[in-house]
Amino acid sequence: MRRSASTLVRSPYPPEVRATRLLPGIVLLVGALLAGCSSPTPGAPAPAAPVASTPAGPPELALDGVDPCSLITAADRTALDLGMPDADKGPSGLPLCRWNRHRVAFQIAVAIGANPDDFKGYSPAHSPDQVNGYPALRMKQPGAGPGESCILSIGVKPNQVLQVLVGDLFTASYADDSAICNEAERFAALALSNLGRR
Repeated sequence: MRRSASTLVRSPYPPEVRATRLLPGIVLLVGALLAGCSSPTPGAPAPAAPVASTPAGPPELALDGVDPCSLITAADRTALDLGMPDADKGPSGLPLCRWNRHRVAFQIAVAIGANPDDFKGYSPAHSPDQVNGYPALRMKQPGAGPGESCILSIGVKPNQVLQVLVGDLFTASYADDSAICNEAERFAALALSNLGRR
């Protein structure tokens, strides 16, 4: 059953700021480039053209039945100085998990049935990215200040998205958007690696 794209992710912010901190999901699935071939010798018959191919991409990772809390191990929590996982569900019932480092929130949600066009309109300030070779869309929450929010929606399989959020709750932990998104990419890379080992 198709879920509303605007309610994929529950806000990690406390109730007093939640009204202005809504965090829907986003996803980007990237197409591939094809290569051609031509005859090497003028006047000679052209050899049979090879089938156009694309570079081998990362393997598809299924999110069906995945508990997002299982995607960050105890060793990962130690490396990132995160607290214990807090399992939850987004407004549309999709599973998510949240960890905190002081007042910085780290969150993973899994979205099945999402399509790129459902999410591109969330913010005009989105940009393509890659995490562990998987295509992703990077953006921050509209209205967030520099270094306050980074959302990565990663296409791990057609119509399946692993969404990662790092949200700085006004503590100025990150100097700018690049710094917080570097943290989000590191967090996402751990989750993808663990997902691949399942």
